[in-house]
Formats: sequence, structure tokens, C-alpha cells
Amino acid sequence: MGPSRLPFESCYSWVMANVSPKIVHADLSAPSHLANSSGQWLLRGDDTGGAFALHSGTLAPGTGAPLHVHTREDETFYVIAGQVEAIAGNDRATLRGGDCIFLPRNIPHRLQNVSSDIAQVIMLIQPAGLEGFFDQVEQLSKNGPPPPEALRELAARFGLNPL
Repeated sequence: MGPSRLPFESCYSWVMANVSPKIVHADLSAPSHLANSSGQWLLRGDDTGGAFALHSGTLAPGTGAPLHVHTREDETFYVIAGQVEAIAGNDRATLRGGDCIFLPRNIPHRLQNVSSDIAQVIMLIQPAGLEGFFDQVEQLSKNGPPPPEALRELAARFGLNPL
């Protein structure tokens, strides 16, 4: 009899056996879901069997996400260039190129570019799925800023709670 396996091991093996390698070339000029920013989804849930999504992008000076909570996923941000202020729960830090922050679900957090230069960041979302929220925000924003009520309803469908 072989060693026992944890339940997630067989599930993870199945998921990873049903995905293919993918090479993505960066295109930071691509329009993004955030105002005054650009970026692209390097990997989406469809590419990773739902395990994670990976986004590379820029934040214009003074821009970023408002304080919010995720109930379904964890986020990790890696700063490539610029200065990004991170608030996570009661902690506040300025992140510079080479710094990263892990933001577990259910922790209020915010990231904002606090420098006068463009900040370049990589965002890892685990598990995948939140990219659908950003896709829908982009659709709602095609003719200008979407109504606040539409954004609140959309956020609720994706387990996001703005604070």
C-alpha cells in the first residue's frame, strides 16, 4: 500500500494535468480596467485550471484601488518600479521596486501610486476568477464612468466589499 494522499493533491494533479504551457509576451500599452493605467492579463483562470490569474500593469501617479475586502481570493502584488503605498488591515507601508505584499482574503486593503512617476506592478490572484470582475468593469466603462450602483452590484457578485 502506497503513502496516503491529501484530498487536494489528487484534485491539484487533475487540474494541472489538464492545462497546457503558455508563453505570453508583455504588452504594457494595452488598455486596462483601471482609470489612468494600462496593462494586460498575462494568465487567466482558463490558462491555469482556475488556480490563479496574473496581471502586469502600470498605475499613473495618484491612482489605485480604494479600500476594499475580497471574500474569495488572496492577492499578491510585486512592485517592479515606482512607489506604491499599501494599506493592509492596520498596517501601512511604501513599496518600491523589488518589494511585494501578500494580501489574504477578508483583510481590508488598498494600493495606491504615491509617487510622481508611473508605478509598474504584477498582481497575482489566487484562485482565479476576479479577472471577470475587471472584464465587466471595462465593459461598463466603455461610454464613461459607470454608475456607482452598477459597480456596487457587480462587486457584490464577485465577493468584493468596498469600504
